[in-house]
Amino acid sequence: MIVFTCLFISVVLTLFLVDSIKWGITPTPSSKKVREKIFSILPKNINGNVADLGSGFGTLVFSLQRHLGSKQITGYEAATIPYLLSRVSYLFKGRKKYTF
Repeated sequence: MIVFTCLFISVVLTLFLVDSIKWGITPTPSSKKVREKIFSILPKNINGNVADLGSGFGTLVFSLQRHLGSKQITGYEAATIPYLLSRVSYLFKGRKKYTF
């Protein structure tokens, strides 16, 4: 069991490191302050769907869904670990109007 756990952690850290080097940035969740600032500058009436490019762990996507209600929100993420974690969160949050 310890060998499996060490192997799993090694794979996750390696993917995280490789993606960080490849894309030139480490994934960082959007802070509450940043999300509030984004909400303050969003137009009141958005026509169409909303995309979050570089959605990371999905924190902004989930907040946008709560803030915008019925709009379709799509998160795009190229890094493996944040994408997988956002997909897992998506499954646990009830599959509202957002996709990754």
